[in-house]
Amino acid sequence: MPTITSVTGSTDISGIYGTDEATLDDEATLNAAFAAAVAQLKLNDASETKFRAVDLLEYDAKQIKLLNTAREMLAQATQLGGSVSGDASAAETPELHTFITQHNIPFDATGKDQLHTSAQWDINIRNLETFIESLAAGIQTNLVNVEYQIGRYEALHSDIVDVMGGIVSGSN
Repeated sequence: MPTITSVTGSTDISGIYGTDEATLDDEATLNAAFAAAVAQLKLNDASETKFRAVDLLEYDAKQIKLLNTAREMLAQATQLGGSVSGDASAAETPELHTFITQHNIPFDATGKDQLHTSAQWDINIRNLETFIESLAAGIQTNLVNVEYQIGRYEALHSDIVDVMGGIVSGSN
């Protein structure tokens, strides 16, 4: 009776049916080889799914760090905007200026300086709030995606257990 030499590489099941008439043992071997191949494919898919979930979580961790920094910048902008009234102006802090520049957040450029009136600060603050809302929405979307990947991984794992159980019991 032929033996299966590999489950992880290409499983060679040629020659199992040497004639047109298969014996019960040959059919069981073919079914076991097929089930093992299916289990291997599901295992590979589960592994890829796990890596996607981990990548999403790592990305979210970076985005959460950025979100926290953006909230700090919003607090600075709110304080600066609240410190001026009328036509008076207040300057961006170097840290705030670097942040908005790095992240392409629209900020008032009237006068081509970093001084802003109260009305200009209101617009700048709204732009920072929009940036924060966008970050938060992206993080939430990724977390939903992570939940999906985890559910997919668990389903694949369950399928693998069922397939392997069938091979062991000989029912597949």
